[in-house]
Amino acid sequence: MNPLDLIRKNFIEKASYFARFVPNMSVEETPYYICVNCGLPSDTFNASVLKSADLEIIPGILIAVSQRFQEKNFPMSWWLWESPNLKAIESLFLEQQFVSNETNVAMWANLENTQPNLIKIPDFEIARVTSLQGIDSHSNILANLFEPSPEAAQVRQYYHHIKPFYDPKDSPMQFFIGKFQDQAVATGTLFFDSDSVGIYDIATLEAARGKGFGSLMFQFLLQFAKEKGATNAVLQASPDGLGIYKRAGFQEAGIVKVFENQHL
Repeated sequence: MNPLDLIRKNFIEKASYFARFVPNMSVEETPYYICVNCGLPSDTFNASVLKSADLEIIPGILIAVSQRFQEKNFPMSWWLWESPNLKAIESLFLEQQFVSNETNVAMWANLENTQPNLIKIPDFEIARVTSLQGIDSHSNILANLFEPSPEAAQVRQYYHHIKPFYDPKDSPMQFFIGKFQDQAVATGTLFFDSDSVGIYDIATLEAARGKGFGSLMFQFLLQFAKEKGATNAVLQASPDGLGIYKRAGFQEAGIVKVFENQHL
């Protein structure tokens, strides 16, 4: 499997994981696309991914899928991975009034070639989430990224819904919390599939930024993944955040573009 397919596969499995069994959430999967409906007005968790680059069928897919969300007046997002006809596909999205909201760089690394640097920061400790309270801390830190928009409340509501169904012992999704002076200030997520481990949702509260907490969270997740026996690690990085990942041994595999129906 090439690196870009590896990254997309992990993202699809992570994005659809809870929606496959949590009530009022759903997943529709075909050979051409996958559509995750979290049952909430959230473009973070109502995520769809094209599997096909066939320009003949994409317009019909976009119309059919987006109409389901339009009927509820729900925001949603499409995640589009780099392909030879990416520009033509982008034009089809724009024709359907989707807004290009985000461009990230898809990256991967062979964990055998990484050497996590677990420096010690005084009064800062990272631990895997093993309690419902930890889920609340995770959701609050992520929700703060979206304040003051309505999406912040939907992020909290999403994690409230999935919380009773989370089993930290057996779940391929693992959450982590970083505490500074016993206050939750940073978070991160790992998702293990059969081919890779995905690194997601590394975030720090605004008041706690600039102290190295996010960088240490990343290094901690790398080390945890290695200890669990993962071989390949994947992630999506903003263009201005490439340096830390390249220094850790990650390579660029392509770009990922996110389109949203913000015209709603």
